[in-house]
Amino acid sequence: MSLRVFQVGVFTFTLLAFGAWLGVVLTIDPTLAGMPGRILFFSSLFAFLLGIIMEGVISLYKRGLGEERAARHLGAAFRQTILLTIFVFLNLFLLYRGIWAWWLVLLFLAFILLLEFTARTLKQEKNSI
Repeated sequence: MSLRVFQVGVFTFTLLAFGAWLGVVLTIDPTLAGMPGRILFFSSLFAFLLGIIMEGVISLYKRGLGEERAARHLGAAFRQTILLTIFVFLNLFLLYRGIWAWWLVLLFLAFILLLEFTARTLKQEKNSI
């Protein structure tokens, strides 16, 4: 699959996720919907954030590596996108719950970096065998 086709797919996913998130925001009253409303809100927000961050990561890869090499590194880009989305989402969720603190952000960042470095190490070991 070419990088351009992948980007079009990600852009389409992002538009659909934005539509879903906007639909939830405009139609569901969080005080009346309870837990299902919050689950819909946060899951559609996660999907929307995933699409936006994926577009950003792909454009950074294209700018840094060129289109051909960026296409070969889509797996790493997707892994990093998932980790960044989880990081942003957890921070937004903590803000929602009223328990956000700077030290929690640093703890989450350290955990995300640990996961990324572990994945890179495992991939290097797999390639060297």
